[in-house]
Amino acid sequence: MQPRFEILDLVHRSAFSTVERALDHQSGSVVALKRPLKPSDHWQREALAFDHIPPHANLIRRLDEGSDERGPFRVLEWITGPSLDAFHAYEPKARRILRSILHGLAAIHDAGFIHGDLSPANVLLPTEAEAKLIDLGTATPIAEAMPNLVGSIHCMAPERFDNAQPSVASDLYAVGVIACHLLSGRYPFEGDTTAQIITSHHRQQRQPLRDQCAITPALGAWINHLLARNPAQRPATATHALALLTS
Repeated sequence: MQPRFEILDLVHRSAFSTVERALDHQSGSVVALKRPLKPSDHWQREALAFDHIPPHANLIRRLDEGSDERGPFRVLEWITGPSLDAFHAYEPKARRILRSILHGLAAIHDAGFIHGDLSPANVLLPTEAEAKLIDLGTATPIAEAMPNLVGSIHCMAPERFDNAQPSVASDLYAVGVIACHLLSGRYPFEGDTTAQIITSHHRQQRQPLRDQCAITPALGAWINHLLARNPAQRPATATHALALLTS
């Protein structure tokens, strides 16, 4: 009997899972085939998120879930296009990408979850101005979020380094970081060591974005709003941030 999946190549390996590009003979489509490296909360959290967050144009889609002789698997849509860590844009296109990120993030938040690990690497571009958020392994019900330092240190909100739980506000801070990286090709808070990066977040030590790329004052102010050190001073929701971006 022919195996269901014909593995084409390994595209990603993390501490938790592998993702392979595969031909699914059952559907006849190329898919992203995800498998856990070992039993983990990461795998179960992603399943819970897919169960509760409605399908959305700006979120990666789960197509199937099952198990075979290699163990559990998750079939995800195959998204052709670069991640944002390899893509930069001028303001008009960047605004369109940021709007699509916020649409996807609003869908996550409206379902009662946070993403928890937004970063340029976790945003893919199937087209040059339309983004899809991926990797829901850190997605957690808002009411159950616990302090942790899982994720990209460059994109973590400063309160998370002070043992605060991930939140809607920390997801929005990450969008501000992504905006800086998308426009300038650099993270706003940098350092040679982990300690230096954390200090940079805490002290808001960053070169003004207008000195690195051409942006309007309105977009610069919007990014500053998302990167406020105090989470209470950031937009209240992704929908609010989207309204401010489009106003």
